[in-house]
Amino acid sequence: MKILYLVRHAKSSWKDASLSDGERPLKNRGKQDAIAMAKRLSKMMISPDLMISSPAKRALKTATIFSNILMPTSGSAIRIENNLYLASAEEYLNIIRQIDRQYDCVMIFGHNPGISETASLLSTGFYENMGTCSVIGLSFEKTRWAAIKPGDAHKLFTKNRKNLD
Repeated sequence: MKILYLVRHAKSSWKDASLSDGERPLKNRGKQDAIAMAKRLSKMMISPDLMISSPAKRALKTATIFSNILMPTSGSAIRIENNLYLASAEEYLNIIRQIDRQYDCVMIFGHNPGISETASLLSTGFYENMGTCSVIGLSFEKTRWAAIKPGDAHKLFTKNRKNLD
């Protein structure tokens, strides 16, 4: 069995108009939301084997916060996947299929609309727009990530900043 958590980055700041989209940082509220969400997932005993993030500053900072809480002994190792920045659902699926089979539990940090479209593509019962710092947990009755196809996922849960409990 494989478990995938899709995480949309936390709330970012638009304060500095001179920054490129990829360089926008998290707002203070975004940092607080990421900490609260990661702590909630920790209480659920979620501990991924691998974290993969878009290179965008807001996604990578969200991943770092989650890593520090969910994987404190791993040295906060996060694999940066450049193709996740503004990726389509098909690109997410390609990235997922390339994950080494040694990893059973993976968390991916990305952006809308691609991350919401990926959740909908993989889980036939999910048709929501993922808000900032939202998480969807999906399980697959597969032994290899490469074998995952659209509609294969069983939705475990969805969490957003408003339903942390």
